[in-house]
Amino acid sequence: MAAEEDNPAAVTAVVPAYNEEDRIASVLETLSGVALIKDIIVVDDGSTDRTGEVVAGFEKVRYLRNPVNRGKGFAMDAGVQASAEDVIFFCDADLEGLSSEMVEEIIHPVLEEKFDMFVGARKYKENLITRTFVFLETKWGIYPTTGQRALRKELWQKLPEAYKRNYRAEVGLNYLARRSGRGLGFKKFSYGHHKKEKKLGILKGLHVKLKMYGNVLGASLRFRVLDRKVPGVRLRRPGGQDSFLDPRKRHGSQRRDHHHRRRHSRGPDDRA
Repeated sequence: MAAEEDNPAAVTAVVPAYNEEDRIASVLETLSGVALIKDIIVVDDGSTDRTGEVVAGFEKVRYLRNPVNRGKGFAMDAGVQASAEDVIFFCDADLEGLSSEMVEEIIHPVLEEKFDMFVGARKYKENLITRTFVFLETKWGIYPTTGQRALRKELWQKLPEAYKRNYRAEVGLNYLARRSGRGLGFKKFSYGHHKKEKKLGILKGLHVKLKMYGNVLGASLRFRVLDRKVPGVRLRRPGGQDSFLDPRKRHGSQRRDHHHRRRHSRGPDDRA
């Protein structure tokens, strides 16, 4: 709580956007109502529609524009570079049902220094496809790859540049947060997301979705093989499958580790 009391508005919201004229207004209205957020930056990644005009209707929102489409990761990086706060809240521009209460729940664990990153994962309809993806992401140690997230800016700064492109950033951040510092936490929320097939058409939407899945898989393999040692970051193995996901499990794991170290650090005379 101390972090919030010292600086009640210590967060910059970064919103990457590409052709979101019909959807971005509701997201900006929600973010504008969150007292913890001091600055909102929309990074327009080369939109060809009226996204910029819609954003201009929000007086307190800063608008940056890439002249050409360079990918989500590049837009995220541009927003971080323009921010002045120590905590970043990444938010998609095409959400439905996101509330200010949800945003605050995602931000608080980072402001209170419980985690270096906290993700507001989206609840999916239970079916074979979603269960398969969640199983694979959990198995690979990259769950959740989707969702709005709050993080310390220094975590983004430690992320290798190769992950700050396209759809690789979330995977790289998850690996980095889960293996260093205060770890990664998440909670599932009920909010919607416009499907790419509906926004872009079936063929183009499927193409973009397949590209996204390819980026996720490629980033996961790269971190496991090439980037196991990140310069300036002392990585460690996660202490249990979910030890950095659930605060209660995290603290329980720490207590068990403490008792384990005490038991094994006693000398022969102490074990009577």
